[in-house]
Amino acid sequence: MAPRRKPAPKPGLVQRTPIAEWVAAALGLALTAAVIGYSLWEGLAGDDGPPALKVEAWPPEAVAGGHVVPLVVRNDSHATAAAVEVRGVLEQGGVAIEERRAVFAYVPGGGEARGGLVFERDPRAYALRVAAEGYEEP
Repeated sequence: MAPRRKPAPKPGLVQRTPIAEWVAAALGLALTAAVIGYSLWEGLAGDDGPPALKVEAWPPEAVAGGHVVPLVVRNDSHATAAAVEVRGVLEQGGVAIEERRAVFAYVPGGGEARGGLVFERDPRAYALRVAAEGYEEP
């Protein structure tokens, strides 16, 4: 009778798994750890203060029926602002000549929103004052 051979050992997990699969798993683990770490850092280190809104007016543009003053509302805080109301006033000698308002639905923390105010008179002939007057917490 012929001697019995032992069956060849099965390859282990490391030998059966292709290198590309190990690389993909390592990348997935690194990305998951980075997202969780960033989320924790934002949650713990983010300021709890109110939105810090700044309004910037750009040079006016003539349009049919008036003049548009493009606006950029920036939020330098981590807090989000909703329904941001911006008021623009054309003044001459300290007297308000024309007033307009715009509402920005959403200004994210660390972000900006764009819009404009439409005046009947040419804003270049007057002193223009723009400011954020209020917001809601979303």
